[in-house]
Amino acid sequence: MQDIESTFKLCCSLLKKNGLLIIGEFYAENSSFHVYEKVPHSGFSVKQLLMKLNSHEFRMKKVSTFHSLKKNGQTYPLFLLVTELSCIYDYSK
Repeated sequence: MQDIESTFKLCCSLLKKNGLLIIGEFYAENSSFHVYEKVPHSGFSVKQLLMKLNSHEFRMKKVSTFHSLKKNGQTYPLFLLVTELSCIYDYSK
C-alpha cells in the first residue's frame, strides 16, 4: 500500500455496513526482508494499523499470525487482520 489513508477511504466507500476488510501482511520488521527492493513500508504494527482503521469506522474482529516466511536466516511472521465496517461514512462531504 503506497497511501494507506486513501486505500482505507476507498475500502470504506466500497463496503456496506458490517462489510469485512481482511488484511494479510508482515508484522513490522527492520527492512531486512526487502533488503534489495524498495518498498513503501516494512510491515505494520497491528496497533498502529488498527488506529488508522478505527478512524475510518472499521472495528477489529480478529487478528492472528497465519504464516511465516524464512529468509536470510530470519523468520518473518505474517498476520491476518479481520475488521468490520461499523457504519457508512460519506467521504464526498
